[in-house]
Amino acid sequence: MKVEELAEHHRLRIAKDSCGEEFVPCVFGQIYHHGGKQFGALVINEKPARSTTQAWNRIGKALRAGGFALHQNGGSEGSLLFDSQNEEQAKLAIRMMRARKRRQVTVTPEMLSQLAAVRPARGIGPSIA
Repeated sequence: MKVEELAEHHRLRIAKDSCGEEFVPCVFGQIYHHGGKQFGALVINEKPARSTTQAWNRIGKALRAGGFALHQNGGSEGSLLFDSQNEEQAKLAIRMMRARKRRQVTVTPEMLSQLAAVRPARGIGPSIA
């Protein structure tokens, strides 16, 4: 499973780092493809004003209890690995890391008709039919 598949299945956002690698941005770090069939949950301090020591201890403890394997422990940040095929572990990582969800907007025929009525009145391009 790749990051895109995880994100599509759980309606999560995807971002790219400076090397072009895709990851799922989270409030407490990121979820990334570690290699093979493993994903990683990386707890990092992205905002200098916010301490992640307590967050790392809390998240690390909860994820290890859920069967995650400790990969790196840096005191105030670290990473844990989990199986990409394990749905329960994926949901736990998404919940604990507070992964960013993708917005889902459903466009109804009524919304399209309202938009079609407003666009010509504002002089915005051709009307939608």
